[in-house]
Amino acid sequence: MMFLVRPSKIFLFERLSRLLKNSRGEVGLDAGSANFKNRWMFRTSRYYGLDKNLDFLKGGVEKYDDDKTFGIYADMTRLDGLPESSVDVVVSTNTIHQLDLEARKLALVQLCRLTAPTGHFFCETRLDRNFSQLLEIIKSRFQETRIIYYCNSISRFYEWIFERDRYLYSVARQRPVRLFAWFLSRFEYLTCFWRVGNRHALIIGSQKLTSRRAQAFNLSSFPLKESRIYDMILSSTH
Repeated sequence: MMFLVRPSKIFLFERLSRLLKNSRGEVGLDAGSANFKNRWMFRTSRYYGLDKNLDFLKGGVEKYDDDKTFGIYADMTRLDGLPESSVDVVVSTNTIHQLDLEARKLALVQLCRLTAPTGHFFCETRLDRNFSQLLEIIKSRFQETRIIYYCNSISRFYEWIFERDRYLYSVARQRPVRLFAWFLSRFEYLTCFWRVGNRHALIIGSQKLTSRRAQAFNLSSFPLKESRIYDMILSSTH
């Protein structure tokens, strides 16, 4: 059982962790990784957390001090230096919808480009007025596309209560209350099949539409910004 404050996040991480458990391979890329918030879910041989916040990346490599975890200091919209079709598992959560529309499109094109022919792409985003455009980008690049909807009205109302009154957040973090949040998250499993009533979606792309063979994921051309953190920001400005 997963005990978090938000029922919607409980559902998302439960579903995503199960999907990633069966999505293995050599290279996993967490786009918009912050301090490697999704690292625990990856089952790939190597994990690369990509973010444009260097402090987050430093925190991630400190937390996961091993030779299989790396950071990439980069802008998601400027990843041309990375080899096409070279990543077995690409994940992006709580990031795409924070960009403006044009940046979202650029980022999605790049992340789809990086996904290996037999790889999987997992993208979490909001169900806003631009969702259809973003979905079309993914659909046009993968033979199979699946959508899991979440953040239903029950979760939103519960989360709104402690967001409205911030002093209640400390109450929401108590274990008995988090157990109640877990109970509420069960309703997400009943409503995840339809867009109506939900506010977020997890898009899953597989069987990439490409004639290109998988390439090796090679970062040797990029300098190290810090220990185990590669610098693509510096390279993209030259």
